[in-house]
Amino acid sequence: MTTTRFTLMNPERVTHLVLEDPLGLIDYRVGIPPQSEETLYDHEIHWTDPKVIRGYVEGYFVHPDPKVWEPLADVLVRVTLSPEYPQWARAAALAFQMIYHLPSRPRTARRKRCRARSELNSTSPDASRLMFARKGSVLSRLSPQA
Repeated sequence: MTTTRFTLMNPERVTHLVLEDPLGLIDYRVGIPPQSEETLYDHEIHWTDPKVIRGYVEGYFVHPDPKVWEPLADVLVRVTLSPEYPQWARAAALAFQMIYHLPSRPRTARRKRCRARSELNSTSPDASRLMFARKGSVLSRLSPQA
């Protein structure tokens, strides 16, 4: 989310942005009711069952190979055993609140619309061929016949 926001705010400084597991691009406000920070903290502080954690991490993989996902799950399991786990749980609750209340996706779509409008107003030969194709928030170039 931070890199997406940086890219949106400083497009002249970024040539490529590769998003892997693009956290924050999904608008969780659609379909998920708001949660209080204490509710989220309480959920996180009690999420310590190693079997549940391992199943959660394994679920991220299409073809789960234990050699790949088990070391990742081990990190999360070990964190729950730390005396600093309450601080971790609080940070996780706050991170969820940030992602929930400040998704990057609507800003990305708005930025693309503004950029497309400025291209439409340009005097380039392609300007007359630019049209909005609403498929989610994706903009594409269409031929005049489309």
